[in-house]
Amino acid sequence: MRTWGTKADNTAPAASGVLTAAEDNVRGTELNNAVTSFGITLDPTIGPDADLTMLAQAMSRSTSLGIFGTFGGTANVQTLTALAGVVPPKALFTGMKIAGWVVTANTGATTLNAFGLGAKKVLDWFSAECAGGELGAARYVEIIYDTTLDGGAGAWRILPWATAARPHFRLKENSTQTITTATLTRYTNLGTTEYSYLRNSTLTSSRFTCSGADAGYWLFNFQGNILNDTSEQLILRKNGTSVHLATQVIGSSTVQMLAWIGFVAAGDQMELWGYHAAGANRDTTGDNFLAGVRLF
Repeated sequence: MRTWGTKADNTAPAASGVLTAAEDNVRGTELNNAVTSFGITLDPTIGPDADLTMLAQAMSRSTSLGIFGTFGGTANVQTLTALAGVVPPKALFTGMKIAGWVVTANTGATTLNAFGLGAKKVLDWFSAECAGGELGAARYVEIIYDTTLDGGAGAWRILPWATAARPHFRLKENSTQTITTATLTRYTNLGTTEYSYLRNSTLTSSRFTCSGADAGYWLFNFQGNILNDTSEQLILRKNGTSVHLATQVIGSSTVQMLAWIGFVAAGDQMELWGYHAAGANRDTTGDNFLAGVRLF
């Protein structure tokens, strides 16, 4: 687009008083391209003018259609191409957002070349490099660009809700824990991992130790089912400090759910403890569990 030259009445033949065909044509061509690149058909050259809102429609479409593309490439070398007829940005900029349906799931550190503007790292919402599974096959994803990431080289960051591999796990009871006296002690009999979709965090008998890749806001949930007459207080601890008010399980098949949401950083340990009112077995039903999922 040419720089606009200010015009003034009665100044011809100076440039300020003349509108050449070239000037007028180039401005019209730019406007036509702005409309047609978003799939809008122009009225005939000589009219009639059936629709005088085409440019406004194109501006509205650009807010969504302009960021959408078709994923391609390979698992860890992803590409995004513009839809047919759509003119994408010609340079990357902070705040630039793209969206589309992933074709191939990533399996490790990943780059993305969007609209042919150069391959840049893809990071999770906490600016950590991908470990695999963040981009799920046949899943919709939105990613935003930031020029300050990757040491100033710029990188893409997946919006928190769009990550396919949201870390989660579930530990199930696998044995009976015998309590000899009334005492507050850590559960040690939730030792069976029913499933774990963690990057490199660890699970050991009712304890979750968080890695940097899994850090974020977590929801933890516990089910306690007491079959004997001994009451129990369930407590969730973070690094040795209780983060949830004790929840009472009275006994005789009473089921109680304990849930907590909070931020868990790299190295944090989440543990399930209980105060047993008297010496007895700590549950023999086999259906107790501790589960957790990172919300974002």
